[in-house]
Amino acid sequence: MATLELILVLGPPGCGKTTVAKEILADFQRNRKTIDRLNRDEIGGSIANIATLADLNLSKGRSVLADNTYPTCESRAAIIAAGKKWGAQITVYALQRTKEQCQFLAARRMFQKLGRLISTSEIKNLEGDDPGVFPPVVQSVYFKRYEAPTLDAGIDLIHEKHLSVMGTGGAAIISGSPIVLGTDYVNKALILDYDGTLRQTKSGEKYPRTPDDVEILPGRLKKLSEYREKGYMLLGASNQSGVSKGTLSNDDAIACFERTNKLLDIFIHYKFCPHVAGPPQCYCRKPMPGMGVELIETFKLDPSQCIMVGDMTTDMTFAARCGFKGVRANEFFNA
Repeated sequence: MATLELILVLGPPGCGKTTVAKEILADFQRNRKTIDRLNRDEIGGSIANIATLADLNLSKGRSVLADNTYPTCESRAAIIAAGKKWGAQITVYALQRTKEQCQFLAARRMFQKLGRLISTSEIKNLEGDDPGVFPPVVQSVYFKRYEAPTLDAGIDLIHEKHLSVMGTGGAAIISGSPIVLGTDYVNKALILDYDGTLRQTKSGEKYPRTPDDVEILPGRLKKLSEYREKGYMLLGASNQSGVSKGTLSNDDAIACFERTNKLLDIFIHYKFCPHVAGPPQCYCRKPMPGMGVELIETFKLDPSQCIMVGDMTTDMTFAARCGFKGVRANEFFNA
C-alpha cells in the first residue's frame, strides 16, 4: 500500500512555488502515484479552508500537496495537524530566495502577464481577483514574519531548497544567484538615469518642470556615442515622483525627456516611474527593479552585459536588483 503523504511547498510570494509544485506532481506521475494539489490561487478560499480540504482528502486515503506562503508556525499548524491525524508522512519544501530575487520575479511575472507594470491603485484593484498580482509590501511582510519550519512541529522531513536556476541564455545575477531568463536574452545596453546623470536644470531645481529648463551635462554625447558604436542600446530609467505630487504633469515629464534627447542629439528609449516617493508601493520606482525588468523583457537584454549609470545610491541598488553592473555617473563620464 502506498504511503499517505502530505507535502507542503512554502516560500515568499513570487519565489517560484508553482514551478516546484509542478515538478513534484510530475515526479508522482512518473512513479504512477497520485497526489491532489491544493492551491489557493486555483481553488480560492483561506489557509484554514485548505487545511479543511486536506483533512478531507487525507481521510479518504489521498495524498495532498499544498503550496502556499505558510510564513509562520501558526499558519502551518492546522494542515500539519490534519496530516498527523491521518498518519501521513509530512514533508516540507522550504523554498529559499532573497527578497531582491522575489521582487525581480514578481515584476517580471506582472509584465509577462499584463504587458506592463501597473500602478499602485491598479494593483489594489486586481489583488483580490488575481493572487499573482500583489504590492511589494506583501513580500516585505513575509520576510519580517517568516519562521523556519522545524521537525519538532510534527514534520517528518524538511528540504531547504535554494532556488538557483542554472542553464543557458541571459542571466540576471541577483544576490549572488543566477535567474536564467532564456536563450533569446542576448542584447546589451547602457541604461541611464536622467536627472543628475545626463542633465541638470538652468533654474537650479532638482528636476526640470518645463523643456526650457533642461541643460545637458558636459561630455555626455561623446561617451554615449562611444557605447552606441560598441553595439550597446541606449535606454533610460528615471524616477519622476513630481508627477504624483502634481508639480509637473505626465505630458510635462515626457516633454522634458524629449527635449533632453534632442539636446543630446541621440535617441534614448526611456521609461519613467510617475509614482509617489517613500516606501515602495510599486515595482517601477527605483530602487525597485520594475523598470529594469520592463527593459529586459522589451529588448531581450542579457543583464550580465548591461551597465546602469546613475548619480544616486538608489541607481546602484536598482542595478544590483536587475543584475546590471552599476557605475556612478561622475566615474563613467570622466573615465
